[in-house]
Amino acid sequence: MSLFLSSVGGKLYKKKTLKIIILGKTDTGKTFLSFRLVKEFLKLKRKVGILCSDLGQSCIGPPGCVSFKLFSSLKKTPSSYVPADFMEFVGTLSPSANLANHLLATKMVLDKALAKAEVIIINTTGYIKGEEARFLKFSKIRIIKPDVIVALQEKDELEKILKFFEGTIYIVRLKKSERVKKRTAGERASFRERLFHAYFKRAKIVIFFAKSCFKENMVVGLLDERLTTLGLGRIEKVEKHKVKVLLPYSVEAKRVRYLLPSLIFISS
Repeated sequence: MSLFLSSVGGKLYKKKTLKIIILGKTDTGKTFLSFRLVKEFLKLKRKVGILCSDLGQSCIGPPGCVSFKLFSSLKKTPSSYVPADFMEFVGTLSPSANLANHLLATKMVLDKALAKAEVIIINTTGYIKGEEARFLKFSKIRIIKPDVIVALQEKDELEKILKFFEGTIYIVRLKKSERVKKRTAGERASFRERLFHAYFKRAKIVIFFAKSCFKENMVVGLLDERLTTLGLGRIEKVEKHKVKVLLPYSVEAKRVRYLLPSLIFISS
């Protein structure tokens, strides 16, 4: 990995603020590389964090969100839930279901992360095939304005995206890691369930007065008066003018001003 850092444009990796975005289809090793880079930058005494915009297979925080975490240490690549320092709720597990909100959440989290970290590693979804997917990646790169694009490829599947930034952004092309094991749809769903279970492990029931646009087991965003995400909740019961919501203890109920509905449902 030190060879990787030394290849990143000479002294580019020593910039005061460095943004590295990692692209690749599913099961190419984006998460593994993200954490490896964190370890390397920690060795260099840099303030480094991961901004995860992978809604369905989040490596930071719960699914359905764009999340960020600043690391002070990291001994090994995590295999379980990693709590986020802050997040923005998108409300879907697939970026294609809400492109605009996904991009907005990415921008909001990035703005906060820039005030905390010197190096930001951006992990992305494996959604790269088709015009809509390329539009999402193109738009995300324009919003983030990364210093480095790391492209993890099996062949040349990212070249239709990379060609727009050749010569303007430093691009590192890497082969997909042979260590990465392909996961089935069932394994991915099971992983999401474990992440949600970990997120709601220590939680309480709170009653909110709300209209009837909510359904039981729906995951909702908990927003404050500035429409910033405080955390997530799960609708436990819907009554005439109120709902019972499961909230993590880390969220102060009195700060919640809005419940944002979503397309995500999880069992209790």
